[in-house]
Amino acid sequence: SAPSDRALRWGVREASVHKSVLHVVRAWSLTTSARLVKAPFGVVPSFDECAEALRQDTAGALEQAITQAGGPQLEVHLHVVHADPGDALVAASHTAEVVIVGHHGAGSRLEAALGSVAEHVLRHAQSPVAVLRAR
Repeated sequence: SAPSDRALRWGVREASVHKSVLHVVRAWSLTTSARLVKAPFGVVPSFDECAEALRQDTAGALEQAITQAGGPQLEVHLHVVHADPGDALVAASHTAEVVIVGHHGAGSRLEAALGSVAEHVLRHAQSPVAVLRAR
């Protein structure tokens, strides 16, 4: 999504400036990932096919973000996890210097301002959180 791409680009720049290790977390579910698998119509892709498609998609987005930032040399760890996005980011916050999350803005009044994942992370994270909106 546009907000996630923006958060990824911002994370690449911040990691480069601060000479930090960048951990990219992509959480997924079977219902949201099957569309990325090049399976024939009517065929349900396997768990492993979905995980690999998400890993490749995320690696491509990461490569693009690094290129757009001028190609800085970074230590990057890619984590593609089958989990709720909010829970995955809160878990990552236990060892992160900062969690960067994109904004979608759907749901309750607070969620409309922040997004349900962003709200969950802000409420439960163990580190500072940066919420970035798409322009």
